[in-house]
Amino acid sequence: MITLQVCEAIHPVAGALYGPPSVIAHISSLLPELGKTSQESFWVLPLNHQLRPGELWMLALGTSNATLVDVRELFRRLLLDGASSFIIFHNHPSGSTDFSPEDIALTQQIAKGAKILGLALSDHILSTWDHRRDSGVWVSMHMHRPDCLTDL
Repeated sequence: MITLQVCEAIHPVAGALYGPPSVIAHISSLLPELGKTSQESFWVLPLNHQLRPGELWMLALGTSNATLVDVRELFRRLLLDGASSFIIFHNHPSGSTDFSPEDIALTQQIAKGAKILGLALSDHILSTWDHRRDSGVWVSMHMHRPDCLTDL
């Protein structure tokens, strides 16, 4: 296993997303102003077994402070896409860079369901907008709140 990890680090698969920095770079290139929108939206990026991204899709569009996610539809679509793993992300129009208790509970519910189906939730990314710098802010749950993704 260590040899495989070293080999992957030396010879990464072209186009693969390895870790939060490459995931955030990929997503922010596709939706650079996601954090600037006035409505919450919830997005999914399926990954194949080599961590190459599939087609990005929006699962839900909500209000200024909430969105309703249909977990059953999430898994149906991931299975049809042939995903091995996936990344979820959403925005906070309020500017908050903290995952809410509802965000954490939903992430844990999704991670548990994914495990049952043989899928892996790789990360949950939060996007918001820093109006002082006029730029997007991206926060990885995997990096900033790993406690929320352990023991599932």
